[in-house]
Amino acid sequence: MCNYINIIQITIIIVVVVVLFVTIISVYTSLLSLSPQTRPVTLELLVSVYLPKTGDDEKESVLSGMDFLPDGRLVAVDNHNKKCIILNERLQRLGTPYKFTYSPRSVVCVSKYTLCVTCGDGKVVCLLSLILSM
Repeated sequence: MCNYINIIQITIIIVVVVVLFVTIISVYTSLLSLSPQTRPVTLELLVSVYLPKTGDDEKESVLSGMDFLPDGRLVAVDNHNKKCIILNERLQRLGTPYKFTYSPRSVVCVSKYTLCVTCGDGKVVCLLSLILSM
């Protein structure tokens, strides 16, 4: 009986040591993956465009939030002119902008055809649906 208890105790100790070892290795590996990259990087400008006032703009555009749609188009909210615009890969305006009552602050694409926009002082949230033109 005594030998049986010793074997169980030794087995438990071995299991605890193995679990601790695996945990330590996991934490060490996680820390390594979180370490900053030391390789230098260079940024290259792909495209830049000035967005001039359009006929219905009251002021110069101030884009306060942007996000990409799954198909690569860029959605931007113009804080000064209270609208949401969609831009293609060359940053050309597409379709008809959505006009808000409040100044939009930020935008996020929540699904393939749905946008969420915060407006005003952050107390207004708008959900926009993208309607495909035929």
